[in-house]
Amino acid sequence: MFRCLLLVTVIVAFGCMAPARAQTPPSGFEMAQSLIERMVRVTGRQSSGAGGQVGYGLVTGEETDSRGETVLLVVVPYNVVRDPERPDAVFQPPGVVFASAPQRLHAGEVLAEALVPDRGNLALVTVRKPGSFRAVPAMMADAGTVLPGVPVWQAGLAGAFAAASQAGRLAYQDQAGWLLFDGIDNMAGAIGAAVVSENGVIGLAMGPAPQDPIATRVIPLAFVAMRVRAWGHVWDMSAAGSPGMRGVAAGQAHSALAPAAPAQQGDGAALAPIRVVPLLDAEAAARSSWVPQGAKVSPWFSRGATLFGSPRREAARVGAMPAGRALPEDLWRDGAYDIARKFDGGAWFQIGTSGQDLGFVSGADIVEVWPALRQGGAAGKVVREWRGAGGTQAVLRDAGTAFEIEASLECALARCRRVILFTPPPAEAGAVVPTFQMAPIRGVWRKGERVPVRAMVPRAAIESRGALVLGCAGNAEECPRVTVYPPPLR
Repeated sequence: MFRCLLLVTVIVAFGCMAPARAQTPPSGFEMAQSLIERMVRVTGRQSSGAGGQVGYGLVTGEETDSRGETVLLVVVPYNVVRDPERPDAVFQPPGVVFASAPQRLHAGEVLAEALVPDRGNLALVTVRKPGSFRAVPAMMADAGTVLPGVPVWQAGLAGAFAAASQAGRLAYQDQAGWLLFDGIDNMAGAIGAAVVSENGVIGLAMGPAPQDPIATRVIPLAFVAMRVRAWGHVWDMSAAGSPGMRGVAAGQAHSALAPAAPAQQGDGAALAPIRVVPLLDAEAAARSSWVPQGAKVSPWFSRGATLFGSPRREAARVGAMPAGRALPEDLWRDGAYDIARKFDGGAWFQIGTSGQDLGFVSGADIVEVWPALRQGGAAGKVVREWRGAGGTQAVLRDAGTAFEIEASLECALARCRRVILFTPPPAEAGAVVPTFQMAPIRGVWRKGERVPVRAMVPRAAIESRGALVLGCAGNAEECPRVTVYPPPLR
């Protein structure tokens, strides 16, 4: 299996092992140079009479294909191997070239999983693993730590299989989560190149930004990791904060997917790999609280969350969730991660994605996202009734496992395209305050129209002192807030 790659604050990672001897961390340019060995040049969209599209791909791990052969999984830009205008178009197998043998062309295979350009511009390619290929260790950086003006280097140029010696700089991050950099090669042949800071790999270059053609759009590697894992494929890269990884020079870390190395004598024992430690069924049952079908969780928009090996703050850290702004907005609002278990009314959650266990996260660091309910068929004892905004009837019911709110929200804009209920975030990070968000109801409503809303709300979000449930009807740019609960004072 691959050696431990990238020191990251991403989706999930299991810790790495490293010798205890002190080492000098490599510079950002040295990291970019080293990463070239993990980058491949891909020529896709080839057909008779057409030369195809050229770009870079990042090797993410080893898999076994349907023929039982060991193949390398490569994440590449969608528009290098697929035609955005003709998604069903068939092309010749893409050609893949490795830096260690640039004169030899390997035939790749495009997999079905993909995200179109405006949703992430990602595709997957597999290629038979060459006998001479060795995964080069690297580290993965948290994109949130890259501030405007911080230098970065590019692993892969349009005209050369090499790292850029001249540094680029972050300009800003747009509302969709793309990072925009100045000084990065954004010519067509450089698409897919990795962008590296002194802390590790930040993301993949995706060409000129539509709103600023001089700048280069970079997709955070946190998002890429999440999508590859969600598709059920290997992502052999570790997360930031893994014990033994801080300050470790490239070439000295081992992947948690690889067999554990024996303890080292003299220089100190290697750190044991971190594993998620789930509770016993009886222990989990005693501490769990109800979660409706389809409920999920998301990180807060402006901050990420630490993942732990067990539901306690002193437990080993096994990874991190990126801030919500690094995720596609629809994914974040609908709930980005599955809830495996919920403990102590929401003090802790065990989360995962596509059946893969990611670890435990404190309830103070995430928001529960529950689905909206269909109108009609309300059940439960009526606790309160009141006149909401506009004189409409609102009801709070005790449904036993949760509370149910039924109300209506008025569209105050020319057009409203979604309606949501939610609780405000905690006043400060780490505050233990129950939080909730309803997955949006989507549609089109005109100004003055009222939209009926019915949703289950966690009991703790209603029973806590100072409970506040807000609602809004609006769109991605504007959504005026109104108080849904508690009822207005008479």
